[in-house]
Amino acid sequence: MNTAGIFKTNSIDEVIEQTKDKVRKNPDSADLRANLFQLLALKGDWTRAVDSLKLSAEMNSQAQPVAMLYVAAVNAEVDRQNVFQGNGRPAIFGDADEWMGYLIASIEEKDPSKSEELLDKAMELAPEVSGTIKTRNGEEVNFEWLADGDSRLGPMLEFLNNGQYGWVPFNEIESLRIIEPSGISDLIWSQAELVLTNGRSIVGMVPNRYPGDYASLDDKFNLGHRTEWVPLFESEESEYYKGVGQKTYISDLGDHPILEIESIKFNPVLTQDDAES
Repeated sequence: MNTAGIFKTNSIDEVIEQTKDKVRKNPDSADLRANLFQLLALKGDWTRAVDSLKLSAEMNSQAQPVAMLYVAAVNAEVDRQNVFQGNGRPAIFGDADEWMGYLIASIEEKDPSKSEELLDKAMELAPEVSGTIKTRNGEEVNFEWLADGDSRLGPMLEFLNNGQYGWVPFNEIESLRIIEPSGISDLIWSQAELVLTNGRSIVGMVPNRYPGDYASLDDKFNLGHRTEWVPLFESEESEYYKGVGQKTYISDLGDHPILEIESIKFNPVLTQDDAES
């Protein structure tokens, strides 16, 4: 299902109802059930979305590998929601470091003041990584530092691999290539290839939206048309925010919406041993 024009005159809910009606009239249509999966996933209706996708795959055996890929993505997305609710921990793709522990502990901590203190420690210890962003329009942006605009993540990449939700620190990434979005499901996740500094290559997905209650969010957020920043803590002095809508990275040069990014190359981070040699 192509996104062009479909939501210009209809809300997501309206398109869902229209598609359900088509499914009722054509219950043996694998394509319609696959389309319904994408629409339900936009609203975070994961259980019904997966049910629709599995039925589609049963009707079209050739589509089963792709269907299983997206079932795994949904499983990882559910784990992601649990992580940001403080009820789970992400896998760490790469070497765990002290600052990552503070970052995770900050999310798990229920006391806002203690959570902010832990986040302070994480940001103080997290390494800055320079590099280059290549945008979809061919522009190259050379940044001195890069972070997720959502302070709960900082210089960390969210990555979905084989049904597992994980984090990858920027300082352990050599490059990230993001496949250009072409359909509705690509507004939720983009397929991506990650090359780590140890030479390992990982194929998976990156989430394009911040975690949230998608069922109650305005369409402009669920479709990735907008990003808003909500204070993470109540203290007026706090500079920490959580994102709503399209994932956006921030750097010394400004904001970088993920749907506009083709690739990111990170420069090697010098260790103390490197600096002394």
